[in-house]
Amino acid sequence: MPNLTSRWLAAAAALQACTPATPQPSPPPPPATSHAAPSASGSVASHAPQPTLPPPPSDPVPAPPPWVIHPLDEKRIDAAVRGAIRDGNCPGAVVVVTRDGQVLHRRAYGHLSLRPERVTMPIDAVFDLASLTKPIVTTTAVMQLVERGALSLDTPIAEHLPAFATPEKQAITVRQLLSHTSGLPAVNPLSAYRQGRDHAVAEALAVRPLREPGRRNYSDLGYIVLGELVAQVTGQPLDVYARAHIFDPLGMTATFTPSADAPVVPTNRGKRLVRGTVHDLRAAGLGGVAGHAGLFGTADDVTRFAVMLAHQGLGEAGRILAPSTVRAFATPVDDSDPRHGLGYSLFADGISHTGFTGTYLWVHPQTRATLVLLTSRLHPDGEGDITELRQNLRTLAVGAARRATRQSVVTLGVDRLVTERFASLDGRRVGIITNHTGRTTDGRRTVDVIHQAPNVDLVAIFSPEHGLDGDADDAVKDGVDRATGKPVYSLYGERKRPSPSQLRGIDTLVFDIQDAGARFFTYATTLGLTLEAATRAGLDVVVLDRPNPIGGQHIAGPLLDEDRRSFIGYHAIPVRHGMTIGELAKLFAADRQLVTPTVVTMTGWTRPMMWRSLGRSWQPPSPNLRSPRSALLYPGVALVEATNVSVGRGTEHPFEVVGAPWIDSERLVASLRAAELDGLFVEKVSFTPQARRHAGRLCHGVALAVDDPARFNPLRLGVALALTLRRNHPRQWRADGLLTLLGDADSHRAILAGEPLDRIMASWSTELGAFRQHRARFLLYD
Repeated sequence: MPNLTSRWLAAAAALQACTPATPQPSPPPPPATSHAAPSASGSVASHAPQPTLPPPPSDPVPAPPPWVIHPLDEKRIDAAVRGAIRDGNCPGAVVVVTRDGQVLHRRAYGHLSLRPERVTMPIDAVFDLASLTKPIVTTTAVMQLVERGALSLDTPIAEHLPAFATPEKQAITVRQLLSHTSGLPAVNPLSAYRQGRDHAVAEALAVRPLREPGRRNYSDLGYIVLGELVAQVTGQPLDVYARAHIFDPLGMTATFTPSADAPVVPTNRGKRLVRGTVHDLRAAGLGGVAGHAGLFGTADDVTRFAVMLAHQGLGEAGRILAPSTVRAFATPVDDSDPRHGLGYSLFADGISHTGFTGTYLWVHPQTRATLVLLTSRLHPDGEGDITELRQNLRTLAVGAARRATRQSVVTLGVDRLVTERFASLDGRRVGIITNHTGRTTDGRRTVDVIHQAPNVDLVAIFSPEHGLDGDADDAVKDGVDRATGKPVYSLYGERKRPSPSQLRGIDTLVFDIQDAGARFFTYATTLGLTLEAATRAGLDVVVLDRPNPIGGQHIAGPLLDEDRRSFIGYHAIPVRHGMTIGELAKLFAADRQLVTPTVVTMTGWTRPMMWRSLGRSWQPPSPNLRSPRSALLYPGVALVEATNVSVGRGTEHPFEVVGAPWIDSERLVASLRAAELDGLFVEKVSFTPQARRHAGRLCHGVALAVDDPARFNPLRLGVALALTLRRNHPRQWRADGLLTLLGDADSHRAILAGEPLDRIMASWSTELGAFRQHRARFLLYD
């Protein structure tokens, strides 16, 4: 999760001058605090504490390069806001657009006030956020309490607030108040708020509903009740709770009591100017602190909150909400009403909320883009309208996020091949082993650039598992590449290596495939078999190097037993080997006395880099490694895939969930929490896979989210999963397939014997140390 503060301060002068600003890269997130919390469904979720065995020293994961907004997008945003000001819809505004937590656009427009004097809008203007109080404070606080088990979404409010327990309201639940489906009216009379806070609260709790729960009716009153619920359950006033659990962890300066010298934007009730006190009269009657309104803050404050949502609940100082909670915000509460989630409205594939004073928050999960628009539409006459501006900026913000560019910090091997005018292939007759991941940085297939290269003759193409297009999950047949007309020979069908007849007329084999960083990912095996075939045929081999997507610093897991070599275990290396495909080629060649490959190295890549550091969009190397998140989990979660559990194949999140119909989710979460899985967030989940193991059956288990990639050890997770399944479900879990991917008989016996996790991890230390020394001869990058 990026730290926005320093970047915004550094960029402020340029943004204020209305010149395009280049966002600065953000540092990696600080370590999440260790705590456990139930998920939105009532399950336990955890940030596990430090492992007993400390990881080896490592550098932090470098931040990705900055996103840069296209100048035309910046001009369009400027034109939309200035047009709204010109048309009298608001006197001024502050707009912030981000992607991946990096600022694309941050600018103040127009005036903070027009009367009694004209004051230019500052970037740090403090706005009455009005109903943005609901999502930022009340919804977040309630869901934190649900995650911690202090509340349940389906518990009647009356169980915690006895004064609410009138006969008509006995069954109204927390969920119904959050989703505005409780049947309560929008408000109660203002007269109830003129005799002090205690009287106002009593009156609010006593209000009778308009109808039976179920039908949506936007209700400030419901959120006033929720604010009192938070105070009752926590024993703290709502503002005190919010400061400790939301504002401070996110670095927000938001407050219910703005400073007298702050640049507060005024509102108007008719001709009466309101500045520094809440515009909403019911919130004012409650002393300024209420669940529906009363919060004041800057655009930067709201953006910090929005970025947390875009990062699935992960904030600057650790996790604020569980991923399942954020997903609940984006999921329709009722199939008959697709426009409203839990506490949020759903528009344009995003979640949003408005505030009466002219404030707006919108998050687009697909691009991790956020839009914050803060205006004072109620100044100077209470007649402004920013509806059209909201709609326009929503479209412009997602367009700007999608068109934003990054200058990649890494030059790939294939890019160097092109810029060096194919010098290493001059006059060669080439066969290329590649797939859909073999592309230049500008998106051209390596097959095509070699085919079009002068003085290079492309003879044949060879494809690995999943085929040339990377979308096959079974054996792949030979074919013809339509773009070049060249034969495509499958190395994942009847044969696993090029045959002598297929190599006829070839003098050089070129290998360009993105690996996944795990020993049992078969592209490394295809590389080894290619080297063997080239050695037998007397051919040269050129490897176009690519990054290890899970980094080159850490190694983990046992080395492969010599007698367990197979297509999913080519060489005696650890499960997480921390090497690039070019480095593996050099190691394989030396250890097995194969032809020495020429490696066209990358520039700019360093060993601490993981995929998020590269500034590149993810191209799944296989159909089920759909994100860098799943790639990092894969070396651990895949260890149990050959047993009788589902790892999420046939779901939207393969390798990010583990489950089976017979798993006790609560016990599994508790056990993984106790296993001290540093940097990992775990919560209960139920899912129905549509493919492979348990297809079509409801599975119970865990959802996994890596909060801190630099500290997370996927092999510790994998062994912890196996030990827990063995201990919790000795009858149901069949461990027969565990050895298949683990590849080490001693570790397998230790797991089946239930030996302590730390002892198993420590048993690898000697051979990992020896491997680290051995691999050093073949490393090409610092």
